[in-house]
Amino acid sequence: YEPLYDYGKLSRRGITLLHQDPYNQYNKAIPDSTWPAGPLSRGPDLNWRDTFPAVQLYGNDVEDLNDDSLLSGREYLCTVTGQNWDSCNSVPASQDFIAQTTLAASYGLTQVMWPTAYQPMGWPGEYEHRNPYLLFYPEVSLDIGAAYLRRNYERSDSTSWLGKWRYALLRYNGGDDPNYDDDVLNLANQYPPMD
Repeated sequence: YEPLYDYGKLSRRGITLLHQDPYNQYNKAIPDSTWPAGPLSRGPDLNWRDTFPAVQLYGNDVEDLNDDSLLSGREYLCTVTGQNWDSCNSVPASQDFIAQTTLAASYGLTQVMWPTAYQPMGWPGEYEHRNPYLLFYPEVSLDIGAAYLRRNYERSDSTSWLGKWRYALLRYNGGDDPNYDDDVLNLANQYPPMD
């Protein structure tokens, strides 16, 4: 789960991706004009965990601070262990939104997010379904991840091979880490191609 992506693209106040097709076609907890709001039922579940009570899902790892059985971004940041985030005292009140743990998460071998798979990659889905859990299928994850990396490589305006790779890697998963491309390239040197 990536709470900053959630807040920036999905759960902040106002019109977000959650109000657009295909996101608005699924059953999920969604903020609206009465933000935060309760579950919104408009279709099939994205994933079984979307409407499953957070306390039952996360067990002892989460504390439902307001006893609503939904997990807010603040509750997640404050109580889910092992995420290396700031202490609860430093989590701003703006994080009191219903956490979209399915949509704002990375999946599978290549850690692709469902919004990336849907758009810009145009993933048609599997077996007439586009549920995020399908991104756990190795063949799906590898196809989308490789295509997304290639897409970023081809969009680079660098004239050098290394410059194109640096751009592609930073666009793929660099985030706020300006050394991400160097770290990946250094690790890649430890794994030469197989004959």
